[in-house]
Amino acid sequence: LWRMADAEWYVDAPVGMRAARIMRRNGLTRAQALARIEAQQGMRRLGSLPLVTLVNDGERPLLPQLHAALDGIVKN
Repeated sequence: LWRMADAEWYVDAPVGMRAARIMRRNGLTRAQALARIEAQQGMRRLGSLPLVTLVNDGERPLLPQLHAALDGIVKN
């Protein structure tokens, strides 16, 4: 399926924030949440597509990042 895509999108956040979100959402322990995060690290960069990274850290607004990334794709 990735062969049909124009870009690979990745939403990033600090590990501590990601762990806290997983713990709250799934009722996992910190160790379980960190294990899940570690297991997902290998899933990045499956192909050689351009990488679009959005930062979801609670400080940088997501919509301006999304609009800038979409503008970049549309122009290319």
